[in-house]
Amino acid sequence: MGSPVSPCVLPALGAPLAIDGFNRGSTAVSNRIALVLVVAVMSMASSVALAAPSCSVWLFQSENYYWQQCVYDDGSRKCFRATDDSGSNSQEISC
Repeated sequence: MGSPVSPCVLPALGAPLAIDGFNRGSTAVSNRIALVLVVAVMSMASSVALAAPSCSVWLFQSENYYWQQCVYDDGSRKCFRATDDSGSNSQEISC
């Protein structure tokens, strides 16, 4: 008989798709689908990790004081002040 029909490429996944009745490329399609699912889960996990507040670096103000501004996901803003002293001595101040 004639030669089998060559596989076409599934555009969304870039995997071969057999159109001649044979099950060619099913392993490749399964691997591609698994890869797409892994990437989707990882991207969702990274967006959860980004839910932390966005803060500026500690900026020198004057007289050994530093300040930092943080913006939270709900749009609220908080400012903090710290000194050069050792240890954690930051305190919230009005922006």
